[in-house]
Amino acid sequence: MSDKAPPAKAVTLVTIPPMIDSEFCRFLLTHYRIAHVEEPHSFGFSFLHTLPNGHTLVAPLVYADGFAVTGPAGVAGKFDAGVAPELRLLREDAAQSAQIRADMDRFNGALARAVAQYAYYVLLPHRDIMLGPLTRGCPSFEVVAVQTTYPVIADTLRLLLKLSSPNAQEALTLIHTIMDEVDVRLAGGAAYLVGDRLSMADLAFATAGAPVVMPEKDGTAAPSYGELPPEMRSVVDEFRARPAGRFVQRIYRDWRLPSPA
Repeated sequence: MSDKAPPAKAVTLVTIPPMIDSEFCRFLLTHYRIAHVEEPHSFGFSFLHTLPNGHTLVAPLVYADGFAVTGPAGVAGKFDAGVAPELRLLREDAAQSAQIRADMDRFNGALARAVAQYAYYVLLPHRDIMLGPLTRGCPSFEVVAVQTTYPVIADTLRLLLKLSSPNAQEALTLIHTIMDEVDVRLAGGAAYLVGDRLSMADLAFATAGAPVVMPEKDGTAAPSYGELPPEMRSVVDEFRARPAGRFVQRIYRDWRLPSPA
């Protein structure tokens, strides 16, 4: 009998494909060079995998033997200190650390919610556009279930996200406001939002802004630019042209590594 220890279980990332936090976690794991396997599951099915493996209903979940963490903050908290210094996205400097925390609240919190609320309000009426993003990479029986129950799923998302025309307009206004704030921070020629190298703040803004900028190398399950309704395509065009939108495109171009096949 061999006395070698059994190999550690591979790191697994459980995602709901179109979620902003799912893309943030993909970005983080590839940036940290953490070998992993992604398991996408459609809305309503993910908890069947997060509950037994992480004792949580929350996705995205990252787990392996001995640990389970949820969301971008959980992933960074687990891996950041152990990677090469040039890959670290958190900071020991107190002022920079405080700014990153504030930016996480603003970008991964307020901006991500506003982007999701606006995008789902515009896209959910288009079943043909949304079936792909909601099921990309999911098991075939989940794809069939989403196809069959799409009206129920759409109504559930409308309820959970409080979708309405006034709320979508308010969300779009907030997106403009936060884009304005980032334009100001970049106006002096700054390459990054906190300090002189990549941080969690940059990834939080880039992943939250990606659905309304649609950068190349975007790893989300979002519809393609050509599939967008004209009203959303014009919003994407506008954001792409401004400094904050160009920043999102640069972060993706320069830093987004391919996820494992």
